[in-house]
Amino acid sequence: MSTTSKCPENANVDQTGACQCNDGYITATCAEKCSNGTYGFACGKECTSCPWEQCNHITGCPLPGTTPPGGSTPSQNEIIIYITLLSSVVVLFSGLLLFRCCRGAKKMKRRNKKDEKSNVVQLMPGENSGSALTKHPVASQIWTQNSKRLAYTLTALKRQKYR
Repeated sequence: MSTTSKCPENANVDQTGACQCNDGYITATCAEKCSNGTYGFACGKECTSCPWEQCNHITGCPLPGTTPPGGSTPSQNEIIIYITLLSSVVVLFSGLLLFRCCRGAKKMKRRNKKDEKSNVVQLMPGENSGSALTKHPVASQIWTQNSKRLAYTLTALKRQKYR
């Protein structure tokens, strides 16, 4: 290395006045970083406690609990993007679920109205028009009880059909 006071980038003047590459750099111009797995002065140290991809050319392996240079922890922008995407999915799923519930409730309401209309069973024409059967007190009472039972049975059968 030259003895001039002007040293290349990534180099400093040592005690003798010669240019010396900073830790993590090699070659006469100090332009080349240490290769994978080596670090420090003249790339004389080897990373043994971490994968080579995590080995920093200047400092070596990162300390436990720290992020290596160019590390794997997401940036603040990435975290915001992840949270936004996750929130969007949750909102979309909730909206879809709410839509399906409301739609199901409307269908059930329509079906119940339809069932109510079809539950009226007229077993005998003119039942309410004063026929002989409805005029006799005992016959009328028996007729009413039986028609209620039959209507109830028909309603139960129709409901089972929709299940």
